[in-house]
Amino acid sequence: MVPVLVVDDSEDIRQVVRELLVDEGYTVLEAGDGMDALAILRESPRPLLVLLDDRLPGLSGTEVLERVAGAGPALLRHAYTLMSARDPGGQWRPFPVPIGLLPKPFDLDDLLAGVAGMERSLERTG
Repeated sequence: MVPVLVVDDSEDIRQVVRELLVDEGYTVLEAGDGMDALAILRESPRPLLVLLDDRLPGLSGTEVLERVAGAGPALLRHAYTLMSARDPGGQWRPFPVPIGLLPKPFDLDDLLAGVAGMERSLERTG
């Protein structure tokens, strides 16, 4: 299974998501802000599935994605899903790889389905 990076400033949300994913057999990494997430993404020896909250201290999830887009293949090899309580409408800029969107609050089954979908997409592009 591909490791999952959960990026959320809420420790409670990270804990719930971590426990759910670990129970499903995933290895879970965590970051509480955008800068820590970027450091983990840069240092990871293999692709990650990234669940990225949009509202983070410092760099927002959207700003993290903008930096990822400008960083080239090293960070584009990861799969990303943005978790957001707001409806993005048509506001998101185009991104070099598909980005999933998981509305908050989210259903745990929807989260698991989204993670499985990201994992399948990584295996296809591989």
